[in-house]
Amino acid sequence: MIYRTLDDKVFCLELLNSELFALYADAKHFFYQRPSLDDFANFWKHRAKKLRLVTSSALYIILQDMENRIAIVQKQARLSTWTEKLEEIINRNFKNRRDFCNTSGIDESHLSHVLSGSKELSMGKLEEALALAGFQILFVPINPHKIGTEE
Repeated sequence: MIYRTLDDKVFCLELLNSELFALYADAKHFFYQRPSLDDFANFWKHRAKKLRLVTSSALYIILQDMENRIAIVQKQARLSTWTEKLEEIINRNFKNRRDFCNTSGIDESHLSHVLSGSKELSMGKLEEALALAGFQILFVPINPHKIGTEE
């Protein structure tokens, strides 16, 4: 059984020990009861602290993802837009926007307008620019009402 996060990270639940899997199962059960965001956060963070769960662990990331799904459903958060994701790629992988533009072939002024929302970038041009920069567009299923588990 696997867990798939909203940003398409995949975790094998079978790798969790029995104590961690019990927390996952309890959190999943509580998630489907549609608790408030604060109630869910308090529930899992209290148990995670007792287990000394580190923030980089698979279960911590999974529980954060469940919390994010609740926040989205309750309209206290939203999914990232494609322009926010593009800006994140630029910030994490390039010295600056100019460096990305030189690599991807996008005009720097046009990129600035696209990221501010005042101009558009065609899907074809985005796909081409990302490929030149070493990335690709990925479509992932998103349903914040349902936990991303699969058999």
